[in-house]
Amino acid sequence: MPVHSEPHKSLMVEAIFLNMELKNEIMDILYQDISSLPVSTGFIEKCDLMGFNTLKDITGKGWIALMQKKGFTYRWFGELMDLLESNHMVYQLQAKPDTAH
Repeated sequence: MPVHSEPHKSLMVEAIFLNMELKNEIMDILYQDISSLPVSTGFIEKCDLMGFNTLKDITGKGWIALMQKKGFTYRWFGELMDLLESNHMVYQLQAKPDTAH
C-alpha cells in the first residue's frame, strides 16, 4: 500500500489547476482588443490597417497567409512574435491552408 499517494494526488490536482489557469490566460489574451495589449502604437495601427482586432484574428490566418497580406512587414511580424513568445503562445501561429487568395 503506497504511503505517499495523497501528496501525489495533491500535486496532480495543482498541476491540472495551473494548466487550466494558463489556458484561461491564453484565451483572455487571444480575444482582447489589440489596443489593450502591451504593444507599440505602430503595431496597433498596422493591425487596424490589415483588419485585425484581436490576436485570434491574426493567429487564425496562419503565418503563411500573414506574410502574403497587404501591409505585412517584418517589423510588425517581429513584434507579433515577441508578444506571442512572451506569453508562451508561439504555437498559436501555425501554418494554415492558404487563405490569402
